[in-house]
Amino acid sequence: MKICTKCREEKPFSEFSKNCRAKDGHQHECKSCNSEYCTSESRKAYRRKYKQSKEYKISQSKYMQSEAGKLSAALSNKKYKLKNKEKITAHRRVQVAVGKGVLIKEPCEVCGSDNAEGHHDDYRKPLEVRWLCRPHHAEYHRQKGYGED
Repeated sequence: MKICTKCREEKPFSEFSKNCRAKDGHQHECKSCNSEYCTSESRKAYRRKYKQSKEYKISQSKYMQSEAGKLSAALSNKKYKLKNKEKITAHRRVQVAVGKGVLIKEPCEVCGSDNAEGHHDDYRKPLEVRWLCRPHHAEYHRQKGYGED
């Protein structure tokens, strides 16, 4: 039995995550208290702020240049390509069509910005795209989600 440092309740060791650095081999907080902490708004705000910090970006850059980072990125890309073949095919078909002049790149349909990218409502129709600048494209997906794969 162990007492949680957050809720002060005595609970069995099975209610605590393992931690090899602790003397007894378990976390100080029980799993439920730790879960509440990890999902709290203050913790989420801290994580967002940290991910925008210079030290995070430097550590990410160093990691991505390491062999482990390169291997991780390659594995992630491979998984994405296997899972999203239809999306990738649609994106490539748009690139080729724009390059050949078959499809003409238009300004953003929301703000008129010349720097627009193609948005597919249906990946089975690869040359049917809506032109949105990056901020409006991201806003569209925040509101509507990413749709069916």
